[in-house]
Amino acid sequence: KKPDKISWKAEVPKRTSLKFQLRSASSKEELTKAEWIGSNGAGSFFTTSGEAVHSRAGKWIQYRALFDMGNGADTPILSEVKLKFE
Repeated sequence: KKPDKISWKAEVPKRTSLKFQLRSASSKEELTKAEWIGSNGAGSFFTTSGEAVHSRAGKWIQYRALFDMGNGADTPILSEVKLKFE
C-alpha cells in the first residue's frame, strides 16, 4: 500500500499557515535519506487538507508539519493528521 491522501484538522489564525511534507522508504535506514515531498514533488508542500499524495510505497512513512506564526502573536494548533492508503 502507499499513501493516497493527507488530511488534518487544525485551527489556523489569520496571518499564520500550516503546511506538510511526507517521505517514505522500505526501511528505517532508507527513510532518513528519503527526499521530503509535497503536492508537486520535492521542495513543495501540502497546503490543503485532503490533497492527493503522489509517493512511492514504503513500509516506513514520515510527515513533518511547518508552522508559520506570521507576526509571532498567534500560532496554528494542529489536532489531527490522517494518511489514507490505497
